[in-house]
This record gives sequence, structure tokens and C-alpha cells, in this order.
Amino acid sequence: MGDDPVSAKHLKRKCNFGSDETAIKLARKIRKLMQEHTSAPLAGTVHVDTCSVQVNSRRNCSIRQQILIAAEYDGLRRGRVRLKPIAQFEDNLDALTLRDLVRRGSTVTTRGALEHIQLSNIGFTHKDLADESSDGELLPGCVPVAKRLQRLMRDCFRDAVSEKHLQEYLAELQFRYPERSGTTRFTEIMRLAAGTGRAQMRYRDNVG
Repeated sequence: MGDDPVSAKHLKRKCNFGSDETAIKLARKIRKLMQEHTSAPLAGTVHVDTCSVQVNSRRNCSIRQQILIAAEYDGLRRGRVRLKPIAQFEDNLDALTLRDLVRRGSTVTTRGALEHIQLSNIGFTHKDLADESSDGELLPGCVPVAKRLQRLMRDCFRDAVSEKHLQEYLAELQFRYPERSGTTRFTEIMRLAAGTGRAQMRYRDNVG
């Protein structure tokens, strides 16, 4: 798959579709399946931090959207990631978000973020690195995820992703990261999108 995102234009060319509408429908179906395949909560040691990306709001203007990043990281290897758009830091929102993204009993590592939540009270072991020198840098488990997300939004989608569909695009990055056996997983997604068990997509598989 490389770093190229699922693009309707790319799918139209590769699948030889005759209309943009068919390619857009398939792209959305693929992203929905990616979201379903990355719904399991993270476990172990999880770094939690935030970054921001530019999106188009429902009022058709450009805004900066905060993204909560949760990434499995044991100090040597990075595992799965989960991404969630957040409107603002509120106690209930953050608590519910973490419960959805991270399995209870896991160790949640932060650096000042979410300091108003008693993470130990909602089932997590909390490690706060706020006192360590960081120079504004994100936690090491979150740095490559944030850079990749920002590059994807800026270079591939020209900061034109709508606020409404943002979670679908975040799900694609969750699915791609890490890239172990990525080709096999993507082939399986294409089979599911076709609904036929075949890796090769046909026009009538997508329009039905």
C-alpha cells in the first residue's frame, strides 16, 4: 500500500470504473471496513497525546481540529494506534474516549495532557511525564503517528477533508499502522468490500 491513501481517483483508475460516483462509493465502503477492523481497544503501555490538523467544517470554513492519539509503545516497538477527534478537553469526553480506545488495566502514559482526569479512578495505571524535559515534543509513541497524519492530510488531501468524514480518514491511518502484513490485510478488506470473497473487484460488486 505504501503511504498512498485510499483515493476515489486512484480506485477509479485501478478498477477502470466509468464514473466518479462509483469510485467514491467504493472508497467510503473501504474506509468503513477499515474502521470496523480497528475497533478493538489498545492494551499494555499506551502513550496518549494530542495534535491538530486542518479540516473543512460543516460551515464550509477551514478550522484546526484537535486529534487525540493513543499509541501502543513499550519503549522499543510501536504497536497499534487509535485516533479520535475531540472538540475540547472536558472530563466526561476524555474519560469516555479513553475507555473506548484503551483497555482497562493498561498503563496510560501522558505528558501534562488530561491532567485534570484521575486516570487511576477509571481503571488505568497512570504515568505522567510532565516533569521531564520535552521542548514541546509529543510523547515518543505518538510522534511518528502525528507526523504521518499531518503529512497525509496536508500532502494527499490538501487539508480538504470534511469535519463530517474525518473519522473515516483517521480509521484508514489506524488500519495502516503498523504496516506488518499490511498487504494481506488490505487484500482482505478489498474482498470484504466486494462482498464476494474475491480479491479482484468487479463493477457490479460495488454498485449493488
